[in-house]
Amino acid sequence: MTVDITVLIAAAGCFIAVATFCIGRTTAAKQNGAVDGEMKANIQHIKITQDELKEDVRQYGMNYTEVRTELEKIKGRVAKLEEIIKIYHQEGSL
Repeated sequence: MTVDITVLIAAAGCFIAVATFCIGRTTAAKQNGAVDGEMKANIQHIKITQDELKEDVRQYGMNYTEVRTELEKIKGRVAKLEEIIKIYHQEGSL
């Protein structure tokens, strides 16, 4: 009878070890899956943010060019006005 109990205890020990191993492996896989999912979500968020920033830079670049062009036009007009005012001032017309 003692041999039968020993075999039963050994078999139960092996079963518990295998069950614990499988449970631990499943839990680790779930945790790794959660971490992988979070990393993928973060990478996707970074990609979206990068695309938004690229679009903002493009729009800013176009606006900057337009503003610079308008400033150059205004600069020319102001220079002409200064010349006219200088001439009028010299002639005493003001």
